[in-house]
Amino acid sequence: MVLGHFDPDGVQWTTTDPFPADSRAFVWRREYISDLASDGREYRWETAVCVPAASDHPGKLWSPAYSARSKELKRISASTSAHARRVRLESATIERFDPFEIYERDGWVCGLCGVPVPPELNWPDPMSASLDHIMPLSAGGDHSRANAQLAHWICNVRKGASWPLVSDP
Repeated sequence: MVLGHFDPDGVQWTTTDPFPADSRAFVWRREYISDLASDGREYRWETAVCVPAASDHPGKLWSPAYSARSKELKRISASTSAHARRVRLESATIERFDPFEIYERDGWVCGLCGVPVPPELNWPDPMSASLDHIMPLSAGGDHSRANAQLAHWICNVRKGASWPLVSDP
């Protein structure tokens, strides 16, 4: 049995008494855990844990569901903010969406060349997935689901800001 106390901050009680055989020191620390409820709402709870003093305990833990949701929100925010800067017309639509939603919708097939896009590839691989605006933002296109398609990064670079799509001679 480990006996201990919490100081006013709820941390930092060290002992070697309960473990004389290996003489390891343990400390009490607070652990904050973030998770998602079944209805999608976020919640956080905290608990006290006894960990080896020499460990690099993070103190903040995320459940797998919370981590996945965080990555999705980061993609949505990054995509929207990156394209919003490029939209110059006040009447243009700026819709928030996850690029992976478009990739799934398009069946992981490039909208420019028609060749499958391997989901495991990441930029800077030329065959990695990228979000292409069918009507380029610079030509007055919207950042919306209806104006977006999956394209290989290299196909997207080759297309550039051309509208309508100019095919190779």
